[in-house]
Amino acid sequence: MKRNIAILVLFFTYTLVMSQSISIKVGINKNYTVYKGEDFFTDLQNYHGLDYLPKTGYQAGVSYRQNVLKHFAIEGEIGYLNKGQKGSLPNRDFSFEYNYIYLKPSISYIPIEGLSVSIGVAFNKKVSFVSASNLPEQAKAEDSDISYMAGLSYTYKRVGIALEFNQSVGTTQTQKLLGDTYLFQHHWYTLSLMYMLFDFKKAEKKE
Repeated sequence: MKRNIAILVLFFTYTLVMSQSISIKVGINKNYTVYKGEDFFTDLQNYHGLDYLPKTGYQAGVSYRQNVLKHFAIEGEIGYLNKGQKGSLPNRDFSFEYNYIYLKPSISYIPIEGLSVSIGVAFNKKVSFVSASNLPEQAKAEDSDISYMAGLSYTYKRVGIALEFNQSVGTTQTQKLLGDTYLFQHHWYTLSLMYMLFDFKKAEKKE
């Protein structure tokens, strides 16, 4: 028992002396709508003129990063996400906008200094849903959404850039089309700029 406690103390002590940082992230995203049941969705496109187009949104957040080993780090990010969808039927156009508060824990592998490959899970809580359709009651967004993330980022000194792919796990929205109700998911790509506000390890070295 004492040995296990000693190992834990050593691990947390080692973790604390590794690099820690806080950064802000601001970016744009391109969101795509995916129907659950591609065969019938294709039929809707072929026979009813349904057309979905990607829609551009934005997001902003703050992240905390803690290196736990030389080539690995854990990260937690919280922020605001705006994404949407747009499309058309022969008799009308429609557009939807989703606004979320998100929490995204992730793990990163750092092959070389500044470069990170990350995987994580995002918990998205709906703040608002806006429909620009002429029949807004036809669509409904779920109150929460879980998505998985894979990303690549590079940081030089205090400035960085990140590219991420996100895929919804469950249903993002339900929508009535041609008298029936269908379930949809989203996947989106995000391009972000990062700026490191604090680097605790470097700050300690200066002192």
